[in-house]
Amino acid sequence: MAGYTAVYGAKCHQPCYCFPLGKVFRASICPAIFLRKKFFLWNGQASHAGFAKDHLKSERMTKVFWLFGRCGAGKTTLARRLHRALQDRNIPVFFLDADEVRPILCPDLGFTPEARLENHRRIAAVARVAAEQGLNVVAATMAPQHCQRDVVAQMLNGRLVWIYVHAPLDVCIRRDPKGLYHRAQAGNLDRLLDFPFEVPRPGERENFIDTVAQNVEDCSRAILELVEASLSEYSI
Repeated sequence: MAGYTAVYGAKCHQPCYCFPLGKVFRASICPAIFLRKKFFLWNGQASHAGFAKDHLKSERMTKVFWLFGRCGAGKTTLARRLHRALQDRNIPVFFLDADEVRPILCPDLGFTPEARLENHRRIAAVARVAAEQGLNVVAATMAPQHCQRDVVAQMLNGRLVWIYVHAPLDVCIRRDPKGLYHRAQAGNLDRLLDFPFEVPRPGERENFIDTVAQNVEDCSRAILELVEASLSEYSI
């Protein structure tokens, strides 16, 4: 892998590759630094030709599984479970969660509609380059508006697999796993309760996961089944 630096996953210790992302981004922060700081332990001397030969499959195989839905719908929980399931099966996978990514990749952005759009563009750019290097990607963001989903779709094209994680707003408010709705109701957080969540269009809700009608285990099983269909050349 000439021109690339081998790195080890901070948690799984499986070798992956760091790639030059600077040209993809308009942001002042270099995404390569983001990847190194957040997800990997740097090892500039490592060489893993065997891993590249055995695990980095053809470009057409890698997919980006993008879970989206309201805050509290369950997308992060399900995305983490999918990430672990793919790791357990020795399938190369890269995980991007909006809450973890934003402070490192997008600290210069606020929460205006324009900032939310740019946040999704940057995450999609990281996902695309990871996929181009042979990694399947699991991403989790709210993506509440059509324009944000459009910029993701334009960046990822045929690699993208939408997974809509659904729960009504009143259920999400009751769950409130991160306390964000409580802060919004107290007036300490703007643009959450009143921010529109636009109904997914046909192509975006083809993979529909209802976290009210199904428990976590059933939801995870349903997601893994659709991922298996998308990654038919891997043995799951």
